[in-house]
Amino acid sequence: TQVDAKQSNISVYGNWENDGGIFTSLGDVKFIGDGVSTITGTAATTFYNLISEKNSSLLLNSDISVKNLLTIDSGIFDAFSHSINEGKNFELNNKSTFRTSHQNFNLPFSSVAISPSSIFEYYGNEQQDILGLQYGNLHLLDGGTKNALGTILASNVEIENNVTFDGKNFFHTVSGDWVNRGAFISSGEITFSGNNQLITSSDFNNVTFAGAGIKTILGDINATGNISVEENSTSSPTTVVVLPSRGFPSIPADTVVCDHASPLTPIVPMAFL
Repeated sequence: TQVDAKQSNISVYGNWENDGGIFTSLGDVKFIGDGVSTITGTAATTFYNLISEKNSSLLLNSDISVKNLLTIDSGIFDAFSHSINEGKNFELNNKSTFRTSHQNFNLPFSSVAISPSSIFEYYGNEQQDILGLQYGNLHLLDGGTKNALGTILASNVEIENNVTFDGKNFFHTVSGDWVNRGAFISSGEITFSGNNQLITSSDFNNVTFAGAGIKTILGDINATGNISVEENSTSSPTTVVVLPSRGFPSIPADTVVCDHASPLTPIVPMAFL
């Protein structure tokens, strides 16, 4: 069976199933409504524009191709272990969520735009590649080792229990909170560039505190390389607040204040290995 939708726009409230037919289109296929929807079938569908405006979830139960635009405006788009092929533009907007458990997931789009308030989740429980992208909130879940394939810029990063995030030798930047419940290893560098950030206990190679505002460290920071506190753009010093209290005798409220010319002394709980 062949269906040629031409430039028609199609709205789907339920499921999409393709069991061997050929679907061609130059218009939109838009998933909307409150219930969970699936894209499934024995054959991969090729969409022109695929838009998700679900209030709940759109689930991929088969591979798909998107020739032009994949837009996720709301809800959860869960690709599971399936692939998304072709494509020109990928948009993850607003507070929507994109999820994948694919070990070697790729976004073969010439343009990728991810909103700072969105969530991108990698939840495979085996080894999984993490794309070098500019994310909103990056969540690493379910276990296994997650390997960075390139430089990552993120608003917030969460590394959950049983996950090892290997940052490799890349220079990553985080502008929001860093929540590490698993493990982080790296031969590169992490820069914390936001105004006010919470940073939980982690092992780094090189770590840099940059930008205005207060960086609050909840636990021990171990650096096998360098810890740097840089002058911010307004020429006032960055402040690193260390919690919980370890009893600094001469620095009130456990506050370490450095400018770009002052070294950060290796005192507990900032441990140089």
